[in-house]
Amino acid sequence: MPYDPNIHHRRSIRLHGYDYDQPGSYFVTICTYEKRHVFGSIVNDEMYLNDAGQIVKNSWNSIPQRFPNIELDEYIIMPNHLHGIITNNGATNNAKFKSSNNPLNTHLSLLSQIIRTFKSVSTSQIRNIVMPDFSWQHNYYEHIIRQEKDLDHIRLYIATNPAGWAQDTQYCLDKDNDERNTRMNGKRM
Repeated sequence: MPYDPNIHHRRSIRLHGYDYDQPGSYFVTICTYEKRHVFGSIVNDEMYLNDAGQIVKNSWNSIPQRFPNIELDEYIIMPNHLHGIITNNGATNNAKFKSSNNPLNTHLSLLSQIIRTFKSVSTSQIRNIVMPDFSWQHNYYEHIIRQEKDLDHIRLYIATNPAGWAQDTQYCLDKDNDERNTRMNGKRM
């Protein structure tokens, strides 16, 4: 089927005009394809990572080595997604908006480059070592953190996420993968 912009157009979920290259903090959520449970299991309100989950953890923690101006804050790997806080050093609350007269602007923001690299590195390793058909969902969710109060609330949400798994917006039953993950030797997050 040839490309048809009316059918194949993906709308951006990014804040239009916001400069994602400027210093600041972002809360991101990255999900597995079809929300498949791939990274481990939650037992007694604690997340236990399997081999795929360990790869994601190592890939996430390597972000500052690949992007030296980036700091990682609180994060949690769940059975089918990751929540994390990424900070571009020198964060300020003075959010700026870029105006772009170029409708075909192909510039990838720093945040997009970070997520793209993280997904690429973790996908390659998971496919080579654990699960040949592994994929991430195409996009990711981000929230611009503008106030310290917001940052504290998000940190608490991340820290308590395993305990609230059944109420999580990313929660879904995945019997086949849950049973497989339970049999795998998981390491506590």
